[in-house]
Amino acid sequence: MAAITGTVYDSSGQPVEGVVIQWSSNEEPPVSSHERASRSIDDGSYRLVLHQGSWDVHGTKDGTRTEPETVVLGADGAVADLHFP
Repeated sequence: MAAITGTVYDSSGQPVEGVVIQWSSNEEPPVSSHERASRSIDDGSYRLVLHQGSWDVHGTKDGTRTEPETVVLGADGAVADLHFP
């Protein structure tokens, strides 16, 4: 297990609280067979503890979705900031 950490930003570069962070495996076979969710905290940051591998991560709030990020998670963890268009 390792952690993906990051911050969610709005279109003006400000951190966003309460964004639903979703992730799914893009490994073959999938490490996780369905999307799961977490939330960003008051400073816009989030932390996901997942198995090492390749993951698709995005956030949604009020019907708007961030640009998706593909993250390759190794033993040292990974950083993936998310941005609303």
